[in-house]
Amino acid sequence: MATFAELKNIARKLNIPVTIHSFLPKLALNPEAITVEEVTALFEDSSRKPTKVQIVLLTKIVEQAAMDYPQNKSGSPVPKRKTRETPPPSETEKPELPKPVNVAPKLVSDDSNEKDSETENPVEGTSTKSSTGSEVEDGALEEQFNPQDYQQVSFGLPKDRSQQTLNINPAGNQTIVSWSKGEAGEAIFVLVASNVAMPDVVTGADYTKITRGSQISISGDYKFFKLFEFAQPKTKGYQVASGVVLGDISEFVIETYPHEVRIRWNSSDDSAAVAIYKSKANSPLPAQLTAEFKLAVARDFTNYTDRDVQPGQSFEYCAILESQTVSGELKPSSGMRKRVAIPGDVPKVENFIVMRDPATETVHISYAKPKLELAKIKVFQIPGVPSANLKAAIADERVIPFERLKQQDIEDWLGKEIIESEEIQEDSPTILEMRGVPVRDPERRGSVTYVAVSTLGSDALISGIQVIHLVGPIGELALLDRFDYQILRTEVPEGAILLKVYLAYPGTDFEVAKKDSPRNVVVDTEYRRFGGIIWGDDIPGVAGVNRLPVKPVRIWVQGVAMYDGQAHPGTAKYIDYPGRVEVSYQLDIAGKSDSDKTSPKNKIFGRKSVESKESRNPKRVVKVRVNAPAETGDLKFTIRTTPKGTFHLDDSSATSSPEKVTLLRSNFKEEREIVLESGQRFIFDSDLHDFRLKSLNPEKDLSPRFIIDSVISSRSKTLDQGQNRQQHLSVAILGAKQSGKTTYLQALLNYFDQQFSAKYATKLDAPEGNKVSEARLGELKEFIRSGTLPEATKSAANVEKGSDRDPRKPIQLEFGGNVSPIKGIEIYDLAGEDMDSKESMSLYKNELMKCDLIILLVDPMQDPAMEQTTRGAVAAPPRGTAPFDVLRNLEETLQISGIEKASQKLAVVVSKFDGVEVAAGMEGTPVFGILEKGLSLTRDTNTNSTKLYNERDGISLDREVMALIGKLDAMAAFTRALADSTVFSQKRCFVVSSLGHSTHATRMDKAGITSFRISDPILWALEG
Repeated sequence: MATFAELKNIARKLNIPVTIHSFLPKLALNPEAITVEEVTALFEDSSRKPTKVQIVLLTKIVEQAAMDYPQNKSGSPVPKRKTRETPPPSETEKPELPKPVNVAPKLVSDDSNEKDSETENPVEGTSTKSSTGSEVEDGALEEQFNPQDYQQVSFGLPKDRSQQTLNINPAGNQTIVSWSKGEAGEAIFVLVASNVAMPDVVTGADYTKITRGSQISISGDYKFFKLFEFAQPKTKGYQVASGVVLGDISEFVIETYPHEVRIRWNSSDDSAAVAIYKSKANSPLPAQLTAEFKLAVARDFTNYTDRDVQPGQSFEYCAILESQTVSGELKPSSGMRKRVAIPGDVPKVENFIVMRDPATETVHISYAKPKLELAKIKVFQIPGVPSANLKAAIADERVIPFERLKQQDIEDWLGKEIIESEEIQEDSPTILEMRGVPVRDPERRGSVTYVAVSTLGSDALISGIQVIHLVGPIGELALLDRFDYQILRTEVPEGAILLKVYLAYPGTDFEVAKKDSPRNVVVDTEYRRFGGIIWGDDIPGVAGVNRLPVKPVRIWVQGVAMYDGQAHPGTAKYIDYPGRVEVSYQLDIAGKSDSDKTSPKNKIFGRKSVESKESRNPKRVVKVRVNAPAETGDLKFTIRTTPKGTFHLDDSSATSSPEKVTLLRSNFKEEREIVLESGQRFIFDSDLHDFRLKSLNPEKDLSPRFIIDSVISSRSKTLDQGQNRQQHLSVAILGAKQSGKTTYLQALLNYFDQQFSAKYATKLDAPEGNKVSEARLGELKEFIRSGTLPEATKSAANVEKGSDRDPRKPIQLEFGGNVSPIKGIEIYDLAGEDMDSKESMSLYKNELMKCDLIILLVDPMQDPAMEQTTRGAVAAPPRGTAPFDVLRNLEETLQISGIEKASQKLAVVVSKFDGVEVAAGMEGTPVFGILEKGLSLTRDTNTNSTKLYNERDGISLDREVMALIGKLDAMAAFTRALADSTVFSQKRCFVVSSLGHSTHATRMDKAGITSFRISDPILWALEG
C-alpha cells in the first residue's frame, strides 16, 4: 500500500497529464485502497493535463488521510484494518512527527487582532495555515488551541439549533467572516475555508482558524467557508454555519456601432448565471434593477448583440452575476455598469433660412427636419457678421461634444442658443420652424449671425450660417414732380445697399405689391447720383426707366442689405403719387385749315421752312392736347393776353380780362383749338401780345395740372446734334457773403462727378500733383459722407498770393475720353467778403478777365420780407452785401481795363430756390401762389437729361426769373441794374437749388444731394 509520505510526494510532483476524479473518493475513505503502482499508473496517460485545482485537491485529500490513518516510525500506518503489503518508504521521505504543544491557554478579548501563522500539522507534520496564538497590541498572548482537540465533528445539529449563514465581507485583500454566537457562551469555533469545495470536516482545509470570538479577518482569497462549534476540547463538534464568497463580473466590454451594441463579459464564477440589464433610451438604470430592464441572454453565453438601438441614443448597461447561496437563494453581485452613446454621422442642416420681419423686429427661422430621428437642430445667435473662428469651424466640419459649445471661449464667437420651441410648418411637414424670435443687437452692429448646430446624442456639428443685416426704417418720403422727371427723396435706411421700388395701384398693400418685379436702385450709384429715386424718359445712366404715368400710383420703397448673395430686407413704406394732368399748348396761325398744315413728322429741327404769305400773318390761336388720368373730368381754365416782351408771374400785366375756357374730357387725346365758353375763338396778335393760360380751382382735383409749352420739349437737341469739339472752360463763382456760394460749388462738383460724367461717359479727376484740386475733391467726398460743408473761402487779402489757400488759384479739373464737351475746367472760388467793395474785388481782376463765364449768386431769402415771412420754415443765414453792390463792383472791376464790353458771359443765379418754393406755398410771402406747375421755373430740362442745353427753355427761364426777383422789393435796384447793364456780351438769369432741400443752412440732409437746375449755366456757356 502507499504510505502517506509517498502519496504526498507523488501529488506534489505531478507534472504530467492525469485523470484522478474516480480515485479521490477511495483515497479519502481508505488510503489502503490504492497502491503506489496504481497512483503511478494514473499519470501514464498524456492525453489530458491536470488542473491546478485537481492537484491541490489531491494533496489535501492525502493530508486528510494521513490524519485519519497515522503512521508509525517505520512509515507504516497504525494497523486498524487489514492492509496490503507495500514496499517500505525511503528514509528521505519519512516525515518528522510534530512536537507536542502544551501551552496553558490565556484568554484575550474577542475583538483583538488575530494573525495567521503557518505551523506543522500536529499529526502528520504537514504544513497548514492555523492559528496557535500570537501577541496582541497590549502584549498579552491570545488563547492557544491544539487543532487535534477539534477534529471530530457530527454532521447533524441538535433539535434546538438551526444552520446559520456566515456573513462574508471582502474588504480589499482581507475577508471578514462573522457569525452569531447565540447562547453558545464559552464555545470554541473552528472556521475552515477552501477554494475547491465546501469543507465537510475540519481537517484538510486550505485555512483553519480556532477562536472563541464571533468574527475573523482573513488574508487571502477563499471561496467556501464552514464554521464548527465545540463545547470544549476533545469533544465532538457541530457544523453550525457555512457561507460562500459570491462571484462577480471580472470583465465587461461594450463596443458601440451605429445600429448595434456588442457586449462581452467574464465572471469569477463559471457556475453562476450572468444577467444583463439595459436602461431606457437616454436614461440611466435605476438603483434597484427590475425584470423590465433585463435582456434575454442565454445562460451559457459570454456575449450578446443588442440591435434595438439608434444613432444618437445613449444607454446604460449593467452586468450582474446571480449566484446561489448555501441556503439556495439567488443573490446578485454588485456587478459592473457602463453608459454608452450610439454613434452616427451628425447630419448637416438643410434648407436653413432666417427671414427678418422688420415690422416686429423678429426673425422667422426654418430648416429641414433631420432624416435621422434622433438628430436635432440647435440655433445660436451672435451680434455682428461671422468671425474668423466661426468660418473656420464651418469649414472644418469637425464633430465636437455638444457641452463644449457652452464653454466661454466658444460662446464668444458662436453666441447663445435660442431657447424657442420648434413647430412643424403647416404646409410642409418636413420643415421645422421657429417664429417670432426677437432680434438681439445690443451693440447696434447692424447685423446678427445665426448659426445652425446639428446634434446627434452628445455630438455636435456647426453646419449652417445665416446673416441678417438690420436695415433701418425708411425715412419720410417726398416726391418732387418736375414734369421732365420725378424724383423720390428719402433718408436712406441704415445698412441698406439698395432700395427696392414697387409701383402698384392706389391702395395696394405691400404683400400684394411685392409680387411684381421690383426696380432695384443701388444706393451708392444710382441713388447717390441723383439724390433720390428718379423716373424720366432720358436719364443718363438709367436704362429702361420712364417718367411716372399720369395716372395715380402707390410707390412702395424697401431698404435691402445684401450678404453672401442673400437679400436682407427692411421695413417698407409707401407714398401715393397723385398722378398729373398735362396740358400741352402751342400756337398756330389763325384761320389756317387742317389740310394746309405741315405734318409734324415732316419738320426737320434746325432747318427754316419756306413761309407762305399766310404764315406771316401775326394772328395766332392756341391749341392744346390733354393727357390725364382716366377719372379726370372736364377742365376749366382762364386765358388772357399780356404785353409782348414782358412777363409777370401774377396778373398785374394783363391787357385783357380773363376769359373762361372748358376742355371737355371727351377731347383730351386730340389736339384742339381753345374756344371760349362764349363760343368765340381766342385769337391774338403775336406781334403785340403774349398769352397766359391758367387753371381754375385745381385744388379740387387730385392730380396737379401742368401747363406746358410743347415747343420747349420739341426743341431739345440730342448729343449727336451738338458741336463735336472739346473746350477748356474757365469759370468764376462769386456772390455776397452767405449767398450759398460754397454749397453751390460743392453741388456743381458733384454734378460733374455724377450726372455730367454719366451723360458723356467720362470721369472727373484732378491733374496729377495738383494739391488744390485734389483737396477740393477730397472735401467733396467728405461732404457726401458727413453732410458737413467745408470752410468758407478765405479773403485774398488775408492769404499769401499763390499759396494753396489763395482763392485766386483755380480748382483745375479734367475729363477723360473724347465725348465730353469739356476737356478741362478752371474754377475760381471768390471769397464772399471780397465782394463788398471795388477795391477788394479788384484783387481778382486778372482772374475775372480770363474767365469765359462769371456766375453771380443772388440769395432771395435775404430779402427782408422773405426772411420775416418764412422764419422757422426756411433756414435763413445772416444778411450779406446787397446784390446791386456786388454787380456794380463787378462791372467796375471789368471796366478798369478800358474794354467797353466784356467778353465773359454773366449767369445770374438765384440760389436757394427750394426755399422760394416753400415760400410760394405760404400765405403772406411776396411770392405766394405765383409758381405754377409747368413754368420753366418749376421744370428742369437739362440737369438729368441726355440732351444738349435747351435754348427755348433758357429764354423762358430768363424772363421768369426776372419776374420772380421783381417781386422782391430789396431786389428792385438790382433788377433794374441787371436789365440796363451793357458791360457783358451775354447775360442770362437762372435758378438753382444746390442741395434740393431747405432744411439746413450748412448741412446736407440724409437724403443726399438732389440739385435742381445745377447744370444750366455751364451748359449755356458751352453752347457758345
